[in-house]
Amino acid sequence: VKAKKDAEDADKARAKHEEDKTAAVDAEVKLHHKQLIKARTEAKVEAKAEHENDKAAAVEAAVQKQTTEEITMLQAELKQAKKEAEDAEAARADADAVAAEVEQLQAE
Repeated sequence: VKAKKDAEDADKARAKHEEDKTAAVDAEVKLHHKQLIKARTEAKVEAKAEHENDKAAAVEAAVQKQTTEEITMLQAELKQAKKEAEDAEAARADADAVAAEVEQLQAE
């Protein structure tokens, strides 16, 4: 009777041990699954952040290019305006000289 009871206890202990091993493996599989999901999520977040950084850099580059083009255009307009002012000043000087000659001729 005692041997039979010991055998049953040993069978129960083996069964319990197998259940514990199965539970441990299940827990480890779940942990790895969670870690995998976390790693995938982090990779997606990182990729999204990198994409947003690339978009921001592209926008910044476009703004910089546009600003540079606008500065170049404004510099050309300023140069043209200065030339026109110089031409007008020269024309005024010529007109003053002609007027002075006319006055001198009229005085003579």
